[in-house]
Amino acid sequence: IQRMLQERDRRIAETLRGSLEKRSIPLVELVVFGFRARGDASEESDMDVLVVVESVTETIRRNVVDCAWEAGFAEGIVVVPIVITREELENSPEAQSDFIRSVHEDGVRV
Repeated sequence: IQRMLQERDRRIAETLRGSLEKRSIPLVELVVFGFRARGDASEESDMDVLVVVESVTETIRRNVVDCAWEAGFAEGIVVVPIVITREELENSPEAQSDFIRSVHEDGVRV
């Protein structure tokens, strides 16, 4: 099933992607998941985003959080990023978790 984001949510996610790229974050994939991806969000719902990177440091993690806050601020939405490396996504125990399975099932790649 191909899911579509609401226009406002897509704009926020694309703003986040652009901000991450400007800060040279080693971005692999950006996936909106949860209520906003499924289309059953309320006006107050946060936007959950899985940010897959090649590598992560504390600086990268902080930059992702800053970019997420900035992307949602103008629209009045709290963007909640979960940062994970490609290696963790593909080869760690989390790769088989219900959480990652639901992201793959419900998520919208941006």
